[in-house]
Amino acid sequence: MGERILGLDLGITSIGWGVIDFDDENSKIIDSGVRIFTGAENPKDGSSLALPRREARGARRATKRKRIRIEKIKKLFIRNNLASYEDLFEKNNIYLQENKKDVWQLRDKGLKRKLEPFEFVRVLTHIGKHRGYKSNRKSEEEGNTEGKKVLSGIKNNKERMEANGYLTIGQMIYCESKKDRTLKRRNSKGDYSFSISREMLEDEVNKLFEKQIAYENYFATENLKKEFLDLAFTQKGLASIEKMVGKCIFEKKEKRAPKRSLSGEEFVTLTEIINNKILEEGEERGLTKTEIEKILDLCKQKKTVTYKAIRKELELPQSSLFKRVDYFDKNTRESLLPDLAEKEKFNNKMIGFHLLKSTIEKASSKITAENILHDKLLTNEITKVLTYEKNDEDLTEGLKEVFKKSKLSDLEKEKIIQVLVSKVSFNDFIH
Repeated sequence: MGERILGLDLGITSIGWGVIDFDDENSKIIDSGVRIFTGAENPKDGSSLALPRREARGARRATKRKRIRIEKIKKLFIRNNLASYEDLFEKNNIYLQENKKDVWQLRDKGLKRKLEPFEFVRVLTHIGKHRGYKSNRKSEEEGNTEGKKVLSGIKNNKERMEANGYLTIGQMIYCESKKDRTLKRRNSKGDYSFSISREMLEDEVNKLFEKQIAYENYFATENLKKEFLDLAFTQKGLASIEKMVGKCIFEKKEKRAPKRSLSGEEFVTLTEIINNKILEEGEERGLTKTEIEKILDLCKQKKTVTYKAIRKELELPQSSLFKRVDYFDKNTRESLLPDLAEKEKFNNKMIGFHLLKSTIEKASSKITAENILHDKLLTNEITKVLTYEKNDEDLTEGLKEVFKKSKLSDLEKEKIIQVLVSKVSFNDFIH
């Protein structure tokens, strides 16, 4: 008695199916077909159809957070007697009337003379509204085209400030735009020339308070400065994604391993290795345990591994061929010598391993990197933190905890952690 089997091939825009009656003596296909449907993505760029909705929701949340932040800052001014509730929250108040005056000019004047209370409030409110660029993960900026442009603009503005002797970024923007009326004071779409970092604005607030204290401004106190900086510039970092990681389907109590963990990459690479077969005199054979271990070691030694290198490592005779290698020219279909055909790359999955190795070597030495990566438990913990944590502060603390048991010196630990935070960011988990 045979059995009826349904086979499915699930894709993002289609489902292929087939039904067979399976029998050792007489199997046959009953029916098969495919159902095609429109993919849930933008046909122009492949982006999610939910992207516009998600971006709009993000913009609404940012606007709401900004409104709440400014309300808290205004209440701070009221508590410190710089203004009354009516001044800041009622219509037709003095602060709205004074909006005709250029607030950028006041940011420059604040370095040269004592500011009136309403001027001081306007300057600080203006800075609190537009509080500059700050990234959660420095390592992710390198792969972000827009982030690179912003960082380039920030760098150029810092250099221009130093070259022209400006004390603050606010003073520079006012004076430069005064010289050239065509200059915009804020970035526009595709133009990042006036990008400002949060650090630059914090420095401006410190200098403004320093000058106002020197000009005997009664309202410029250290307590007000501290509270303002906390309200204006404190940013809640992205939370750890540890709670979002699913359970392994086999080890029900264990979370799925980070994709770039050493154990995870070894598992996937070993799968690739084991799936390779060798043809000897027309007969197919699997790899021996010793051969598998040699190829895995080779994948750890070199980022790029060819079948030619594998042949040399295993000391295979010329008569032995790799089943996965095409020994024929793709265009002419003429046979190729093994030396040419085996230049094809083996699918080495030890990507995170080699990134960690090169990064740690930059901060320390080749020997230190090898010692760390030789410790599988330590390496797994490092990659777990680099995958779970999404802001630099939590990531730094997590790595410090991981390196506590390491025998490295404190200075060496600090250097390694610093370079890992700035250069490495992992995502995804294996299934």
